Parts: sequence; structure tokens; C-alpha cells
Amino acid sequence: MRDFFKAAVQKFGPPDYVGYNSLYWAGTCGVSLSWSSKGISISGDALPKACPSKEEAENRQGPNPNIKVTAVAFGVPEDLHSDSTFPAFYVPWRGFGEGSLLFLDFVPGDPRMWLVILGSLVGLIFLAIWQRRWPSAVISLPMAGIATFLPTLQFQFSDVCIPTIVAYGFNTLVCGFVYIGVAEGIRLAWRRAHHATAG
Repeated sequence: MRDFFKAAVQKFGPPDYVGYNSLYWAGTCGVSLSWSSKGISISGDALPKACPSKEEAENRQGPNPNIKVTAVAFGVPEDLHSDSTFPAFYVPWRGFGEGSLLFLDFVPGDPRMWLVILGSLVGLIFLAIWQRRWPSAVISLPMAGIATFLPTLQFQFSDVCIPTIVAYGFNTLVCGFVYIGVAEGIRLAWRRAHHATAG
């Protein structure tokens, strides 16, 4: 079955639970929908992102409606919740969280994300002062690409290749404009401080 979560919900009605399961390969998360009253559960394509904690999952809406269905299981409700091959935990269904190809299901709290952003800002400051003759865009866009790498991967998307590239490119471009402004501000402040010292 190569349909999407939204088609399954249209066919079976709102599910009872959303399941999350950290898969064997690092950094990926399996998402499933369970109709425990009907004895049906479906699994979707693995998302290249870490699963949320149960507490985070309980405070968010459901998954992207465009996740592709990879498996359908039938059985009594008790089997769906006791079989070890099914998700590590379930949370009540709260509706779909995103529309088609939107990247809004952000999972905060990854310390690596803030370290990457901080590191890119330090690099930007260093280059803006050290290489003052380089255009701001030349130093800002690579630093913006570094800054948006992990945050982009923390977004939930419906497929692996094209949506990832689109999201990463868009986030880098937006961040790049901000970084250009930061670089220009740093250079202006440096020139004023240098002239004040020279005067």
C-alpha cells in the first residue's frame, strides 16, 4: 500500500492514537496511526529525525498528512499495543499538524542546534572583522547554511529528498539576509571603534 496518512484517515475515520518509535538506524523515527477500536494500525515512512519524547508528543498535533503508508496491520486492539514491533508509546490523536510539504513540526531542545548556531555566529563575527574586503554575502551565506543545518533537519517533512532540499535552501536564504545585516552591523561598529581609537 503506497497511500498517505490523510487517505487512511479519510477511509477509516480519525484514529485513536498516534505512535512514535525510534528505529534501529540512528536519528530516524517511525510514526504510526492506530484505530484500536477497529483493530487496525498503519505505519509510515521513517522520518530522518529523532522522535519526540512522550511529553512533547502529548503537547503537539499529529504527524504530517503526507507521510507515505508502508504497512497495514490487523488484529484485536490488545495486540496492537502489546506487540514489540509496534511503537514505543502512543498518544491520543489530535489531528494532523501540517499541510502538504510544510515544515512546521519542530522539536525543540536539541543542544547541538544551539551550538551550531552559536558557532556560525562566532565564525561570522571573525570573518566580518578579519576579511573586511569580502562582500557581506560571501561570508554570510555559508555561515547561514551552517546555522540552519540542524534546525532544518529537526523539522518533520513528508518525504526525504526534495522537501529537505527546499526547506534547507529556504531557511538558509532567509537566515542569510539576517546574517548579512549582522555582518554589516559588525563592520560598521568596528570602523567606528577603530576611528575613535585612531582619533
